[in-house]
Amino acid sequence: MRLSEIKNIIKEEVALAKISLTELAINNEFSFLKKKASLHESLLGSLVSLFLDSKYKKKAEQVKDSPEYKELIHQMEMSTKSLNYLTAQLKDKIDDYEKGFNSMQKAGLKVKMGMSPNAIWKEYERWKVDMEKESAKHKTKLINMNPEWTKILK
Repeated sequence: MRLSEIKNIIKEEVALAKISLTELAINNEFSFLKKKASLHESLLGSLVSLFLDSKYKKKAEQVKDSPEYKELIHQMEMSTKSLNYLTAQLKDKIDDYEKGFNSMQKAGLKVKMGMSPNAIWKEYERWKVDMEKESAKHKTKLINMNPEWTKILK
């Protein structure tokens, strides 16, 4: 190795070390500023709440006791219940769909989650033709479609 190559390697290593030290210093300064900003925010929030808390607390209580507020809370509860119900239904449908896909894959269909219905149907048709050839070769009864598949092949 030449002396100039060694010098270049040393220069690169020194530059990398300086960059690392600079990056560390920047990260430390950013962390310090972040802590300082959160301290200022909490201090400012405490001062505002000290002076304005009683004034706005009364207004908040008035709004909280209003029929419009109560109606909105009731609507939010109803929306939450219906959303939870729909989520449970969707989860059941997804489980059925996954079961059907797993069943198809076990039967030998080359299907993947996310395939379009047309692609799944084409794969099913290809698989059906292969199964008919196989059953004719072995003179066995043709396998019927699994009922779980109908949910996917609709």
